[in-house]
Amino acid sequence: MAMNIAVIFADGSYGTILIQDLNELLEKKAIMSFCRSSGWVVPGRDELRSNRADEKVSWRDRKSNRLLLTI
Repeated sequence: MAMNIAVIFADGSYGTILIQDLNELLEKKAIMSFCRSSGWVVPGRDELRSNRADEKVSWRDRKSNRLLLTI
């Protein structure tokens, strides 16, 4: 199932894109902002997942590490 994400394009217009196209459009600087469940994200101002130090670690490993820290 394809998932869409709300975005604000570089020209200021609003729209939705397929989630799998997000990284490519961010690299091309075609997107000014996009919406996560936690709110709007502005690339260059807000942390993006690809900027994390642990980007080579899978989400399952990060999740299990967090669970170990809370036990």
